[in-house]
Amino acid sequence: MRTSRLLLAGVLALAPLAIVPSAALAATPAPPADPNASQHSAAIGDNTLRALAEQAGIKIGVAVNTDLLASNTKYRHIVNSQFSSVTPENVMKWEVVNPEPGVYDWTAADALVASAEANGQVVRGHTLVWHNQLPTWLTTGDYSAEELRAILEDHVKTEVAHFAGKIQQWDVVNEILNDDGTFRQTIWYNAYVELGLPGSSMWRMHSGGRMKQTRRHCCSTTTTTSSSPVRRATPPTRSSSSCSRKACRSTA
Repeated sequence: MRTSRLLLAGVLALAPLAIVPSAALAATPAPPADPNASQHSAAIGDNTLRALAEQAGIKIGVAVNTDLLASNTKYRHIVNSQFSSVTPENVMKWEVVNPEPGVYDWTAADALVASAEANGQVVRGHTLVWHNQLPTWLTTGDYSAEELRAILEDHVKTEVAHFAGKIQQWDVVNEILNDDGTFRQTIWYNAYVELGLPGSSMWRMHSGGRMKQTRRHCCSTTTTTSSSPVRRATPPTRSSSSCSRKACRSTA
């Protein structure tokens, strides 16, 4: 149980560590992004889900298939007029954004963020840590537990830093538990068990950004990165682990 708790603490610590416009995702007619949501309601209609949610003081979200968003006009109109929050189905997952060691491709994810900005929507990042949809180089590689920890840390830091100021909140770790409530034994779980890592310290960003720790160990970062949709990174290096239980919001 102690190891399980340390694993959860260490993996969830990834939270504190979290645009290229695309013509393909051109927004349907809608007002530009603006902190004042009431201005959007007038343009999209008073009887939309989005307008009704605004009246209730909440946001209503949808998981977005970016292929349909780019190719299907009706689908795009529904997403942009009915919803105030968008979550990518796949384009922020590991196999898409980090298809090769040290190579990051933000093209599809950046396009979704640009579309959301154009339509006054917030973005929920999905997902930083998961046992599915991992790239082949990771699942078939012969990595030690320590190397896996370094790879995981590098990935989370890099993705959250890239989208700093663009994501309202992150799904930091996805499906960490089995249906019976026990910890799912995944590539990440097994690495942390083998290392027996204490989760007592926060990771530190090394890209020039500043981090702020709260009582709930939640961090914001003002880190900015290159606007290039494809970034080639240096191999991950080993560094300390960290712990946190709450997700984090990335702010400008």
